[in-house]
Amino acid sequence: MDFSTLERMHLPVRLGPLPDELFGSWFVRLAHAHGAKVHSLAYRILGRDTGWRYQGDIDRGGNDLVMSRIAEVARLPVSQVLQTTLSAYTDVLWCGVSARGAIKWVRPLRDRAYETAAGQQLCPQCLQEDEIPYLRRTWRLSLQCMCPRHSCLLVNHCQVCGADVMCHKSDLHLFTPQNSNGVTLCWQCRADFRLMKAPAVYEPELAEMQSRILNALQSGLFGLGNQQIRSTLFFDGLWMLWSFWDEPKRSEGMSVDAVYGYKPRQAKRYKGIDAHDASRRLALLKHTTKYFQGWPEAFIRDMQACGLSSSKLFQFCRGARMQSVPYWLWEPVYSSRNLAFYVPTDKEIEHTINYVRMRDGEARVGTVCKALNMAAHCNVRVSAFVRRMNALASVEPALGVHGTSIG
Repeated sequence: MDFSTLERMHLPVRLGPLPDELFGSWFVRLAHAHGAKVHSLAYRILGRDTGWRYQGDIDRGGNDLVMSRIAEVARLPVSQVLQTTLSAYTDVLWCGVSARGAIKWVRPLRDRAYETAAGQQLCPQCLQEDEIPYLRRTWRLSLQCMCPRHSCLLVNHCQVCGADVMCHKSDLHLFTPQNSNGVTLCWQCRADFRLMKAPAVYEPELAEMQSRILNALQSGLFGLGNQQIRSTLFFDGLWMLWSFWDEPKRSEGMSVDAVYGYKPRQAKRYKGIDAHDASRRLALLKHTTKYFQGWPEAFIRDMQACGLSSSKLFQFCRGARMQSVPYWLWEPVYSSRNLAFYVPTDKEIEHTINYVRMRDGEARVGTVCKALNMAAHCNVRVSAFVRRMNALASVEPALGVHGTSIG
């Protein structure tokens, strides 16, 4: 990417980001402070072929050259600009971030045909209390579904016209944008987000759990029971648990559908946790609060009550795009719910096959596995023994008839 052909410019107003401000929110305020539209300023800084719409999800900060160019023009350190992007969560929430493609815990946004996949989240009461309204970085993450300060759900669409929240389009229908109010207005009907009502959450333990999860983004650690878990490993395991509880066909009695009575999803294609609204992710947060208060006993007890084995949970490893299961989740589940942990010896299998044949007249693999108290109805070792011993049993009568001639 070459910016050498662009003009050397410096913006006259030096506007720094606010604490925990999202990049898109800061850039909107920066553009409006200079009386320019968001896309017009992006065109002047980045050029036609490298402008806002060509950068994918610019809030992620995956392109260092683009961030360096914007920091140079805004007369700010590159580190300060990168701190507003989601790349600041590298080695805390994940190991890396890219400007394009799906990334777990990031709510997907797309700017095509005036549509979004999930919508930017915000808390109306936080914006109302701000001296200078701005959007927080954590509001782009799907792991936050409520505001722990005001005990209310986050809003991701306009309650007047139903349009998704897209702050970078707030000046779409304006000739001259107003200073510093772009993040509070709906891009479609110009309604003020600060006047909207967010559904209240009357459970203090949920606000406490939400705060603990958000604090792990700052400290890099999450306390669970008597152990301190590194945040990247904790969020990998939490992603697996949320995916497990969100899939009713796999988690059966432990799913949020079974516990909270949700109706089956009507979507043509499952888009994952990140595309869910705040109310459904609140149900996942309730599951987290319930089981983490007595981890791992409460979780293992419910898995046992629902008849779920460790393989039912760990098969989400591939679906969650994880290389391995974090040990804090793997160890208690595997040691207590691995129903195939005991491996019978060869003698046990042979004696069981003889017993089943005497009882039923024939030995089948499923019947032998059941007699051995195995969780699986088919086992490779048991199947080999059954075939071999059945073959010997069919030969023995013939040997008995011609035994004198052979002997």
